[in-house]
Amino acid sequence: MKMVRLFKRKPGLTPEQFREIYEKEHVPLVISLMPYFKGYSRKYIQREPGYELSKEVDYDVVTEVTFASKDDYERTQKLLTDPKIKDQLLACESRFLDLTPGNRMGFLVDEENTPAEMFIANRTSP
Repeated sequence: MKMVRLFKRKPGLTPEQFREIYEKEHVPLVISLMPYFKGYSRKYIQREPGYELSKEVDYDVVTEVTFASKDDYERTQKLLTDPKIKDQLLACESRFLDLTPGNRMGFLVDEENTPAEMFIANRTSP
């Protein structure tokens, strides 16, 4: 089971500052408070020359949280209702996330992965 979250950085922060706080402060905090994750990854939107976007993207990062089971997902959701945990996360998030309504999005996804062998089998020599 996988949850995908889209986040926008707080106004006034550079992409580098946003990433620094997320990786060095928020990730360790989340991992210490949420023991039921199987995986936790972030994909930062590239905005440098050479990484032209086909359309302007309103978010700065795509976060993926993987759970081994529905039970682990539900345990995590329950933890998020605990005021001690919720308050710690919100205090950290308010430092780097734009918490304005509409600037965060989350959803559960089904994932399919293409086996590497398929790419190798379809490769043709020039």
